[in-house]
Amino acid sequence: MFEMILLADDGSSVLGNSKKYYIQQNMMSSISSHVDHSDSLGYFIEEHFIMSSIKNKNITGIDSEVGVVLNHAFAASLGCYFMQTNSVTISSPDGVNKVYQDFKYCTNRIAYIPMSYGIIHPKITLAYGIASLNLKQKFSSSYMLIHPSPTLSDPNSQTTNGLIYFQIFKPMVSVEANLMSFIRTSFGIGYSWLWPFDWYAVNKQAATAIEGWEFQFTVSLGVF
Repeated sequence: MFEMILLADDGSSVLGNSKKYYIQQNMMSSISSHVDHSDSLGYFIEEHFIMSSIKNKNITGIDSEVGVVLNHAFAASLGCYFMQTNSVTISSPDGVNKVYQDFKYCTNRIAYIPMSYGIIHPKITLAYGIASLNLKQKFSSSYMLIHPSPTLSDPNSQTTNGLIYFQIFKPMVSVEANLMSFIRTSFGIGYSWLWPFDWYAVNKQAATAIEGWEFQFTVSLGVF
């Protein structure tokens, strides 16, 4: 990395003592210019398009995030995810099939963005918050024959277990690109862990079904 300071004919800085222009080059970027501001504070909004899975069945979702950036390298934010796939049905040999619907979560997030002025640079994010899931049970015709019930006379009957609440923790690693001074895009991979607040067997099974890898594409707008 090297530094270039612009000087007037008399030897004084063109921009005065408070600001300097830098030209930065590193292994992951081409040359880009910026102004050095110590103790800078920026802000951003992001939209994440996420692909993950429930019991190996792919689902999609959208995550919206707002936050602040300190010194171009540290970010703190709040974001919420909403499952876009209508539902996922997991068949069971006993005829009691589980229907997963309306998975969503909101998390607080912190991120480290080294070499943020490079055209291409990494981003490391940790997220922690609360998630919820609407879990239903759908009874098959074979189950109805073995377990007749006047309240479950319809083979398509469903009983709702209600909302299940979890704690969620998700680390994420992304490769981010500066398209313009106020626009960034990134591709990332992360892993979600969930812990139900009520440790019933069905809740633990739901957490295990949702946990796993996810992939996301992100568009960011802001003053970074």
